[in-house]
Amino acid sequence: MSPEYIAFVDGTPAAKATMRQDVASLMHELGFVRRFRIGNVALHLTRGTEELALPLGAHLVGELYTSSGCRVRESKGFQYFTTQRQLREHLLERFWGEYVLFQPNEEKQNTATFITRDPSGALSCAYSDDEGFITSDISLVSRLGLAQAGVDWDFIEHFLSYSHTKIARSGVAGVSELLPGCMLEIAPRRSSTSSVWTPWRFVQETELQRDIDTASHFVRKAVSTVVTAMATTDQSLLLQLSGGLDSSIVAACLGDSDACVRTCTVVAPLPGGDERPYAERVSSRVGIPLLHANLDLSEPAIQFKIPARSLRPAVSPLSRAAARAMEPFVNAERVNAVYSGGGGDTVFCYLRTASPATDALRRAGWAEAWNSVFNLTKLHRCTAAKATWLAFRKLVDTPHLDPSADRSLLRASRQPPLGRHPWVPKDDGTLPGNCERIVDLAGTQMFREVTLREDDKRVRMPLLSQPVMEACLRVPSWLWIRGGLDRAVARAAFADALPPEIIQRRSKGNLMGFNVALFQRHKATMRRFLLDGCLSARGIVDADHLNAYLSRTAQPRDRSFLRIFDLCMTENWVRQRS
Repeated sequence: MSPEYIAFVDGTPAAKATMRQDVASLMHELGFVRRFRIGNVALHLTRGTEELALPLGAHLVGELYTSSGCRVRESKGFQYFTTQRQLREHLLERFWGEYVLFQPNEEKQNTATFITRDPSGALSCAYSDDEGFITSDISLVSRLGLAQAGVDWDFIEHFLSYSHTKIARSGVAGVSELLPGCMLEIAPRRSSTSSVWTPWRFVQETELQRDIDTASHFVRKAVSTVVTAMATTDQSLLLQLSGGLDSSIVAACLGDSDACVRTCTVVAPLPGGDERPYAERVSSRVGIPLLHANLDLSEPAIQFKIPARSLRPAVSPLSRAAARAMEPFVNAERVNAVYSGGGGDTVFCYLRTASPATDALRRAGWAEAWNSVFNLTKLHRCTAAKATWLAFRKLVDTPHLDPSADRSLLRASRQPPLGRHPWVPKDDGTLPGNCERIVDLAGTQMFREVTLREDDKRVRMPLLSQPVMEACLRVPSWLWIRGGLDRAVARAAFADALPPEIIQRRSKGNLMGFNVALFQRHKATMRRFLLDGCLSARGIVDADHLNAYLSRTAQPRDRSFLRIFDLCMTENWVRQRS
């Protein structure tokens, strides 16, 4: 179970409500039996939530590990710091984990508080300026009767226009999310946020690992350290293994763990939906038992209970079907956490453009650039002329970092302005490959919400941990396509730990056939669900366009139906929030 905390800011409505006997009794019933004072905030923790008391009155909620993967349970070694900034920077520089850090602001006589969320974002952090709370689980606020937050409909408009863009604003009215690697300062009558960790530091010239052997060594060390440390903490876990490279790398690291490990692969009852041959090779090589779960086409997977702590729409029909298929094994095996290779494509720099060659030209010179062009021809099976032209275009064009709004099937109302993630650069001059990979990295922060589980089992994504992100960012984009293979450094790093068929595999598992079949089978149900729903009632969905779209004959390879899944996912979320 993930750590649970809730904190109240002095003088706010939420803090005043906790003075009532009924609220205090309910907090005790919910397990909040420990209380700490930090600056102008009262922090409450459940009985099972781990906390580390640090010097200068700071408290860290969650898990902290050394760079070598040892769990930190005592504050020895931290007593030499004289300011909160020194302590915070030391934690971010020398340690990693899944935590939220609370620190009093000594410069303001402890009338203000700093709250920092670790760069992985594994431990949730939602807050409300108006009500005055900070919590790991927004549902605690309503369960305590402190606020009945409804839907932020302006956010819903933004989400449907930019559904893959993560911003601090949430779908819960009046509630924001402290984004990973950011710090919230809560002072009297105001609050502000700032970035204290940024991926841009690790792609600077002075940080780069230009030798592929050295780079692969550090990537393997980072992944192995993180996976082993997490498994030691969890002891019993289930890995969702697809047989693709990313989840197979996690499996390879778990093979040496002392934890009780099982793997599970999901199987779609359609051509191309069975990855068992690959998954079996991996499980046999690493010595971990493999289970398989069959995806079910009989349920439309559009109207289901979502975790009450969800801050925005995220759980798609496919995610729901996969979670439901694996649920019996999660319960039967009594696992403490579910592991995933999620985010691997992004951290292992799986770019689909000519940017690596452009980056090589600007950073490493003509020889490396021509070598990268040759690798692009092998990777994308194109001519050298085309690869050279595309790389040249990247050289002279300004990187397009902002996504285009998708207003399909929505009413032609005012387009909401795009909210920005703090990692997305506002100026040009940066390498296009770095721009693309860091924008993609910001997008992976949606993955944790996609995998939220109603049973509150912790979902671990070790490839999105701070050490792995930093190790991979230090590898320049052109090394990741060495030999004409995508994710080449990761392949080299684990070449001796996985079967050759996995290391050399170019294809990826594809469950698109399952999505197509699910849509075709349940199209009528989805039509009724949307036309009778909240989005239609509020005039967000264009009913005429929706009817026309669902009445047409789908064309081969047409993926526009996934827009219907986005609408159903959002409709399901707002119904349960309204």
